[in-house]
Amino acid sequence: MATEEKTLILVCQNSDCKLKGSEEIMVRLQEAFADNEGIEVCPYMCFGTCERAPNIVIYPQRQWYSDVDASDLPEIVEALQNGSRVERICDQVDEGARDFIYTLLDVGIY
Repeated sequence: MATEEKTLILVCQNSDCKLKGSEEIMVRLQEAFADNEGIEVCPYMCFGTCERAPNIVIYPQRQWYSDVDASDLPEIVEALQNGSRVERICDQVDEGARDFIYTLLDVGIY
């Protein structure tokens, strides 16, 4: 029997992201998906793209949101519920950084 893979919303909690509100963003996302067993919101130590803080990665969908503001959250939540993405803030970081983090996630390093 095949099981559906859980979606992880990884919210950077390094100092640059925290200074720009990532703790509040993580709490609000946890509240938004509290009743959704298919989505888990988790802290992530650092994605290495501090200049674009705060950063959120949706995995395994491989969506990377940068410069996220609390005002972006309704749009992000809606996109996740609809299986889409918020293009204006998605994948705006260096491709090498994205590939590196996605490789870590692919091998199970969360």
